[in-house]
Amino acid sequence: LNVVTKVNGFLGVCTYVSKMNEVLYSTTGSLVSDFAKMNKKHTEKHEKMSKDYPDVTFCFEVCDENDPHIIKESIGEVLIGMIDVKTGFQYPENKLDEIAKNYNVTRPETFKGVTYSEFKEMLNKTQTEGFMVFDENDNLLFKAKSPYYLINKLFARGTDVIEKLNSKTNNAY
Repeated sequence: LNVVTKVNGFLGVCTYVSKMNEVLYSTTGSLVSDFAKMNKKHTEKHEKMSKDYPDVTFCFEVCDENDPHIIKESIGEVLIGMIDVKTGFQYPENKLDEIAKNYNVTRPETFKGVTYSEFKEMLNKTQTEGFMVFDENDNLLFKAKSPYYLINKLFARGTDVIEKLNSKTNNAY
């Protein structure tokens, strides 16, 4: 197995749209939200990379001081994917590593040749969000959230969960 560390931030994407001769910076569902602006702040320095790969969407996990998450991450952006807009082709992890190296872009930590039992031990010990798990051909097998992340998320948001459960229980009678 090849295991890639999940970074705890928000999805930021940038695409050089050749027909418009413009790089678009967005987040899930928006070109103009505060998160789209935060994304641009972090990823516009990679404009040359975008222009060198026209009509390819670069996907980043963006960590910004104004967007706290359960897991404390280094402020910045981490390349997590590339998708060809015209075909939907998703670039494999080894190609992402190569491009990131050529353009001095951060990539998540990767562990190659991991057995399933080693992966389970890693997942139980990590203090990250979790992992993406790929086979030897870079096919995504599954994503796994770590117990550390899930427990911290429960405690961080637990009051809301308990209140929702109580309101549903009280409304049932």
